[in-house]
Amino acid sequence: MTIGQELKRNLCKSYSNSKELHQKFLMNLESYQQNDKEKEYQQLQASFDKLLKRL
Repeated sequence: MTIGQELKRNLCKSYSNSKELHQKFLMNLESYQQNDKEKEYQQLQASFDKLLKRL
């Protein structure tokens, strides 16, 4: 294998790894956003419950 072929192979491997990492990053981001929405919903629900108790 020539140096050029090896560099090309390593570059392709790096590109593949970075694509995979980017995909994992997006999945984690989506998961964090979902958790934030759930926390926000729970806070709103608690506030709503407090308001209902006052009535």
